[in-house]
Amino acid sequence: MTTNSTQSASLQGSSPTQARQRLEDALARLESALDEKDQKMSVTQSLEGALAEANKKIAALQDKNAVIASRLDGAIDRMKSVLGDP
Repeated sequence: MTTNSTQSASLQGSSPTQARQRLEDALARLESALDEKDQKMSVTQSLEGALAEANKKIAALQDKNAVIASRLDGAIDRMKSVLGDP
């Protein structure tokens, strides 16, 4: 593992062309990392939207289920009263 002083000494002995190349390589790595992060953010936002939509559908289905259950309970109670079952 190189230290900052070792890196500084090796940088002082390098040519401007080598320094420029290292800088360009570093910038390319940064740009690549940013592109990768942008792609991941896009996927994350897409998944968040899909999850929100799924949660809305679940809530709607739960509401419908509650209405149906209530109606079935009412129908069962009416059937019991017609049949004379307490």
